[in-house]
Amino acid sequence: MQKLTELPLVFVNYPSGAGGWFLASMLQQCVNPKLKLVVDHLGSGHANTYIYHINMFYRDKLLSEIGKSIIDDANYHEFSKDQRILHLQDSVGINNFADRYLMISLHCANLDIFQLAFPQAKFININIDQHNVETCRYNTLYKALKVRPELFEGMVDTHKKDYNECLARVQDLTKENLEWFNWMDHEIKKFNPNNRYENSEHVLNVSYDEYMSTVDELFLSKLLNFLNLDIDNELFDKTIDSLVLYRISQPKLPQ
Repeated sequence: MQKLTELPLVFVNYPSGAGGWFLASMLQQCVNPKLKLVVDHLGSGHANTYIYHINMFYRDKLLSEIGKSIIDDANYHEFSKDQRILHLQDSVGINNFADRYLMISLHCANLDIFQLAFPQAKFININIDQHNVETCRYNTLYKALKVRPELFEGMVDTHKKDYNECLARVQDLTKENLEWFNWMDHEIKKFNPNNRYENSEHVLNVSYDEYMSTVDELFLSKLLNFLNLDIDNELFDKTIDSLVLYRISQPKLPQ
């Protein structure tokens, strides 16, 4: 069993609906070509279960009070910075990991604690602008909450919404119903890196627009250069094909 502090980590940090799970999965496949990269019928990358490390991370460790405080960057009167760092460093172990990098998809309001806990890690931030928020809201509803409505439970309490009304509206995502869910925008924006972290040896910022529309080869090369990954032409072309498929599979906003 290895702790995260002993592993070469790459955190893909992103707001909900911005495609961080697929990006992390795509990069993990670049590291380990034996893995199969999947885009499901919803245009989601969540079928790629080989990066489930972070799901266990959230479920087993970050759903504790201190874990939620780390993710939301809250309750410093209860949990000090040092307590948060130790919690991250000591809480998670991975079995039989042998790849060059371990990709972890992450929603986090403030990366500072993660950077202090894992000073050698690399961070890829997917940043969204205001005009991307509706798209991320729709992606979250269509790809996640429509399929797993139990994810509404925490949000409806926070925003004082009726759970049954949410269930009814998410099953019929018209333009009107999508607009009704605009109260979710707070949940999306709070995890937006918002270009707060400068590009460096350990940090790379990409925009959602860049992710979805920059020339495929240029975008992939930017990521690989940041990670110092040299892959052969066959894997490069295969990864490009997967990126193009992901892009064209994204659901269209209701009109």
